[in-house]
Parts: sequence; C-alpha cells; structure tokens
Amino acid sequence: MPTTQTLSRFLMTLLVIATGFIGLVAQQRPVPAEFKAKVIAEPNASAYVVLQWLGIKSDEPPTAYHVYQAVGQTEDETKFDKIARIVVDPAKPPRENVYTHLVKELKPGVYTFFVRGVWGDNEGPRTPIKIVVIEQKAENKIWFVSSPVKSGKVGQAYEYKAKAEASVDGAIRYSIVSGPEGMTINAETGVITWLEPRAGRYEITIKASIEGGGTVIFTKQSFVLEIGKGEDKPEGCAAIFGEVDFENPANAVVNGWVTAWRLDVVKKDNGDSTTVYRPVYKAKIENGAYVLNLPNGTYKLRVEGENFMAEWHENAAELADAEDVVVECNTRTNVNFVVAARPEPTLVVVTGRVFDAETQAGLKGLVIFEARSKEDNGVDGRYRRVVAETNADGVYEVKLQAGVNYIAYAKILGRDNKEGDYLAEFWENTHDGSEATLLNLTENKEGVDFSMDKRPVFNNGFGGMMKNNYTNAGVKGKVVAYQILRKAKDNGDTIIEKRNVQTVETDANFGYEFSNLEPGTYIVFGVPSERPHVPGWMVLGGKAATEWREATRVEVGEVMITVRYDINLDTAKGERGKGRVRGWVYDKRGGIINNGKVEDRAQNAAAITGSLIVARDEAGDIIDFALSENEGAFELTELSIGEVTITADRVDFEPTSEVVTIDGLNTDQQISLGLIQSTTSVEVPVDAVGGSVNLWPNLTSTTASIRFTSTNGTADIRILSMAGEVLATQNVNVNAGETTVVLNTATMPIGMVMVQVTNGASTFALPLQIVR
Repeated sequence: MPTTQTLSRFLMTLLVIATGFIGLVAQQRPVPAEFKAKVIAEPNASAYVVLQWLGIKSDEPPTAYHVYQAVGQTEDETKFDKIARIVVDPAKPPRENVYTHLVKELKPGVYTFFVRGVWGDNEGPRTPIKIVVIEQKAENKIWFVSSPVKSGKVGQAYEYKAKAEASVDGAIRYSIVSGPEGMTINAETGVITWLEPRAGRYEITIKASIEGGGTVIFTKQSFVLEIGKGEDKPEGCAAIFGEVDFENPANAVVNGWVTAWRLDVVKKDNGDSTTVYRPVYKAKIENGAYVLNLPNGTYKLRVEGENFMAEWHENAAELADAEDVVVECNTRTNVNFVVAARPEPTLVVVTGRVFDAETQAGLKGLVIFEARSKEDNGVDGRYRRVVAETNADGVYEVKLQAGVNYIAYAKILGRDNKEGDYLAEFWENTHDGSEATLLNLTENKEGVDFSMDKRPVFNNGFGGMMKNNYTNAGVKGKVVAYQILRKAKDNGDTIIEKRNVQTVETDANFGYEFSNLEPGTYIVFGVPSERPHVPGWMVLGGKAATEWREATRVEVGEVMITVRYDINLDTAKGERGKGRVRGWVYDKRGGIINNGKVEDRAQNAAAITGSLIVARDEAGDIIDFALSENEGAFELTELSIGEVTITADRVDFEPTSEVVTIDGLNTDQQISLGLIQSTTSVEVPVDAVGGSVNLWPNLTSTTASIRFTSTNGTADIRILSMAGEVLATQNVNVNAGETTVVLNTATMPIGMVMVQVTNGASTFALPLQIVR
C-alpha cells in the first residue's frame, strides 16, 4: 500500500508532466506574424495606436487573438493587461488576412504591446513586443500677457504696451479691431497710442496673430477705456443711499437690490458717438436700506427683487421715463423707493411622462420648465425655473405659475451628471431649443410628455465657450448645433436644409460641448438666458452673427475636434423706448411641414417658430430682439423714436427686413415678415404681390377679396391659423385670366391667418390680419 509521501511524489510528477505538456503545446502553437504598432497623431485629434498582425494559417486556426498592453517599456508579462479579445470568424476573414485593432484614449507616455493567438481556453506564444511613444501634443496657441490701461485724461497722450506670447516661433503682429478715431497701434511692438484722447467711454478690441503650422492663429483682447476731463475721479468717490419700503407696512422686509445704470458716451469705429445706459453698479437691500458707492456721473436707478414689483426711479415703468440722478465726488445723494408687493402667484399643476421613443419604457430623468417672460414683473422668482424629477416609471408632477410663458424640456442624466444616452427633448417633439412650443396655462394640464430619442454613437464632437463679445465674461444659456446639407429638388434648384439638431446647456464655466454627432457640416446658435445679450450664430474669432448664413461651418468627422468654437455674443443697447412692434413670421410659400399630430392640420401651414428677430436703430445698433414663438408670433417693446429696421432670420430660410417708423403718434404697430426657403430660385414670385396677386383690405373684419391669375378649372381656397389649423375652405370654378374671390372672415378669430390658394399646378399663400 503506497505511503502518503509516495502518493504526493506521484501527484507532483503528474503536475510537472502536465505543465510541461501544456508548455510544449504552447511552444508548438504558431505566433501571429508581422506584428506592428503605429501611433496616429492627426491635427485637431487625439492620438491613438494602430496594431496590426497577420492571422495564423494552420490546420487548426486560433479561435481568437488576445491583445495585451503595459504602461512603460517592459518585457515583464506580469505588468501587462489584456485589453481586447478579437474573435476569429472563419466565414468572414479580414482582407489579406490582416487583423487590425485600434487603441484609443491614451494619455501621453510610453506603451508596450503584444498579441497571442488563442485556441479554446489556451493561449499560444506571444509576438515580439512593440513599444510606442505618444508625445505631449503641443497645440499652437497665442495669448495676451499684458493688462490693458483702462483710464486716461483729456490733454494727455494715452499709451498701452500690449504684449502677447505664443507657443510657436515667429513674429507676432498686432492690430486694432475696434477703437476710436486717432488711436493707432504699432504692428510689431504692440504699443497703442492716442495722442489727443477725447472725453468718453470707449470699447476697445485688439488682436495679436502669428503664423504657426501653416495657419494663422490669433487671439483678441477687449476692454473699456474711460477718458476723463482732466483730474482723475476715484472710483467710489460718491454715494447714493436710501430706504426701500413696501406701500403696505404690513408686508415683510424688502429683499432685493438696487442697480445704477450709468450714462456712457460710446465712440464707434466710424468716429460717431452714441449714448447708452448700462447697468454697472449694484447694491443689495439689507434691512430695508441700500448704499451704492460709485464714481461721479449720471445714473438711472432700478429697484428689483423677488417679493415686489420692479420699478425705475421715480415710479417709472421704463428706463426712458426714469429720472436722472447726477452725482459729484464727495457727495451723498438720498433716493428712496416705495414698492408694491408682488401678489402671491396662482399655480397650476402639470403632469406628464418621460419615456424611450422606441420601447415606450419610462425613464428616470429631469424635466425643466423655464419662464420666457421678457418682464421680470411677470414672473415670481420662485417659479422662473422649475425642475421636476421623474420616478422609476418616468412620471413627474410640477407646479407652475399660471399665465406665464414656459419652455419645457427633458434630459436624462448619465454617470457624473453628464449627458446620458438620450438627446435633450423640448416640448413638443423637437431637439431644437429655439423651436420649442411655449406652455402658458391657466388650469391644470396632463399629458406634457417627452418621447426621448437615443443619442447617436460616434467618437467625435466639439465645444467652446459662450461669452460677452466686449468683456469676454462668460454667458450662461443654451447652444444649438444644426447639421446642414445641400439638397437638389426635382426642378434642379439646390436648397439648404437642416437635418440633425442637438441642444445643450452651458456648464458652470459657461462652456458647452457636443458629442456623438453624425459626421457632417454644422453651424452653432447661442441662446443666452438673460438680456441684454443677443442670440447669435458662432463666427470663429469674431462677433456672433444675427444671420445664419454668416455662421462659421464646423466640419465634424469621426474624431473629436480640439479647436474651441467660442460664441461671442453682441449686446443690445440698454435704453428703452416707447415703441412697440408685434407681428408674425411665416413661410411665404405657405409651406412648413405638417407634424401629423392633428388630423385636420394643413399640409402647408405657415408659422415659423424660432426665428431671430432683431431691431436696429438708424445707427445700426441692436436695440431689441426676440425669438418667434407659438404661431410665429413675436413682440418688440423697447423701440426708440425714428426709423427702425426689423430683420427676421431662420436657418433654412433667406432673411427678410422691413423698416418701420416710430413716432409720438405711431408707437404701436403690427407687421408680418415672410421668409422663403434658401434656394437658387423662388417658386412663387414675391414681386407679384400687389400686382397680379393681391389680398385686400388688410386689415379686415368681415370680408376680404383675393385676386390672382388663374388657369381654367377650379381653385381651392383655404384659410388657416398660424398653427396650421384649417379654419375655412372654399372651392370655386375659375376661367383663365384674372380672378377675384370674396372671402367671408366674419367668424374668424382675431389675429393673423393665412389665405392659401391652389389652382392647377400653382399654390401660394398670403397673410391676412383680422381685427374687430
């Protein structure tokens, strides 16, 4: 009978034999041939490693290949990690038997790789190791290292030595982008001089540029220069102080702040000057009192807060009507306010569900409601932005302020509160934040649902920062990326249309980032959350444009773009006038697409939402702006006396402008702005309106007549709301030639409607304003 020691020796012998057999098998297995490792470092993209090897050809081919990686240069196999398993499919061998594996998201450093063939659970011998080095990418950059001189005196030459540094060798060149007449800069040294400065406040922008890597890179520096009339006036040399009380003493203590809007004279590039009021100093109301420490000058004061109605000094609703407060150094000026308490808002309850568009399964996420009221007095601060969290079934409930315009959107948060696997969805049924349907409720509402679309999976994207063009201060808001492409029509015309749309919010540092974009050409639209910043289209290195055709095209491929696309937003003038223009933006062809949600909606409704409406004064300065909302409606309420040019612009369409005159007898006007789709030719001749095509009277109450050139047969006439609902239809027999048809509008709702005529192969639509 064998002893325990004998049995142990026997088992050990078997183990050695087995180990040797396995090692022998491994040594007999073939090795993948011609193993290579190569670093790919493309411009504007992260470096990655391409591994390649020839597949093993034998009577018993491997079932897979294992890829191993180690950090640093080493042959110690204990330091390697298996990073990939490449399964062999005998039915689909790779071309020329060459296997390829990409290793991405590697930080700069040294890496070692090898590959083994795998037979079942057994690995064969490894390939020779390959070592690669990913170098730290040195981006071509240029930046200012000097701080601007922001003050000067009349009668004393102004000088500022601007200095920039760059990461590439070469000569830096300097230039003035905007500044007063007479100011010069030495292109080589960067020294700015103004021999005879004039009193005023000037917005200065300078540029430094250098050629690097075959391209010119540049940066800008913006600042405000104040030229005094002689002696320096120290900041905070004067004070405005006072008390803020409620009209009804029974109310609680006032909580809010007082803002001083300073009168500034701004010199423009052409030497002209303009005066504007800008909010520059703010003081918190504490225990019903405030103190503003500020320089000498002319100011208008505004008091505002969450628990009372905002107003200007003295008891004015608009800046233009507010009293000037003139202060000198070493003085204290008393200005008191008596304010009306904000009434407790009426609330409505909104419920809905967030779910996957394909599976209908409920999703855990956030639903955000943001007020779109232009006036602070219209919204209680507690209900300006309301966030609701869904439960596990995707159901949410939220309370909103009644009578307030809200946009609503849902987003699904992934790990670390980053964007998840779904695109942000705006109500109702759009990824375009500027095109969201407004909610304005006076009663509880159910069914505000969000059908969430999956985010496409691409390893690409781009980002940047949204900021003030003049101060470089960050601006919070939303950023929309539109993929655009050219499309040929049946008649040979080429039109430009948007395809995919994504909307993101700026982060805590005012940055934005898009990821997982379908490769193509994109343009970017910034929508600030607060005035006076004007929405605009990203122009690389320049001020944001108000027309989409001027936007910089961003070419997105299959990798992340490292160029930062900053959106430098313009600002509207602070002064408010008494003029008001209300109107609608519509498709001149009568042709936005039916969304299929309401069966009786026309295929050719006309409202265009999300259009950027910009009003400019006679000097070309932006004085007000809006985005068209439900049914294409917009309202401009801060227009100054004189000629005002109003422009409407929307991606996919050509912009249009109209000049209106605001005077003391004509302060409230209505207009309609028709857009046509971007194309090389126009289907319906616009200049026919008023000639062979006409609709009158316009304004009307009970009847209107439409005249057009017809072909023999019938004419179908439909009257549609701006939302696309068919309000009335009429079918008439017509002969070839000029035809006039009388329309009954007595029962039509007040507001803008569209009259659409179809005769033979021709279709056109005209706006009609109904009044009572």
